[in-house]
Amino acid sequence: MIKIAKVVTTRGIKGEIKLVSFSNISDLFESLSSVIIGDAPYKIEHVKYVKNCVILKLAGIENPEDARAILVGKDVYVNDEDMPELENDSYYVKDMIDMEVYEVSGEYIGKIKSIFFTPANDVYEIEQENGKTVLVPAVKEFVENIDMTDKKMTVNLIEGMI
Repeated sequence: MIKIAKVVTTRGIKGEIKLVSFSNISDLFESLSSVIIGDAPYKIEHVKYVKNCVILKLAGIENPEDARAILVGKDVYVNDEDMPELENDSYYVKDMIDMEVYEVSGEYIGKIKSIFFTPANDVYEIEQENGKTVLVPAVKEFVENIDMTDKKMTVNLIEGMI
């Protein structure tokens, strides 16, 4: 399962819930028919957006009291196979974790351990074999190639990055 959001509060009198989405796929929730919250699957009846939050109406949750007691504060998941296909040059974080990273010269740098999301650009956290961390902005100036088949990234780092 893939964590895609967190239930932060209820909305309205019909049991709608307000989510903070962890995805940058703008229409992700429209492409889903159900989500998993806690250990239970819920069918999505409708989706709305208010500012930067997703509003869901789920089957079986009919009032704010039930939504608050059962769902608020919990993470929202989907099955991996329910995630939509991505466009070229877009990747799921889960598919990039543990990807091997090499300098264009062929020198092994380490493996991606995490990806930070910043307003300017994403940042790859690469753990070296010696335990040190290298941070590489996910921009074309540094990332030469991403090979999802071989789980290998080639980067062109400037002096001082390592």
